[in-house]
Amino acid sequence: MRKRKIIYYSKEIEKLVEEFKIDKKVCAELTSWEINLLQLAALGLDTKQISKIIFISPHTVKSHLATIYKKLNAENRANAVYIAMKLRIIA
Repeated sequence: MRKRKIIYYSKEIEKLVEEFKIDKKVCAELTSWEINLLQLAALGLDTKQISKIIFISPHTVKSHLATIYKKLNAENRANAVYIAMKLRIIA
């Protein structure tokens, strides 16, 4: 069983969660693995580059990113990174 990183919310972040229509429980369920993927995506790395860094296939990267998009209610990679930065999930 994987340990999940718990994200604690401030009032400011609470407002952002409401603004982006994100379920707090789903957002809190972002795994450390998914957070790491978001951080690499925030650096501007493409799928192939991310896959080489973390030693998984590009298809697996895309699959994880799709899960992240659903959890954050994001339309694409840039939107997911933006939402994660606004929610202070990543810096």
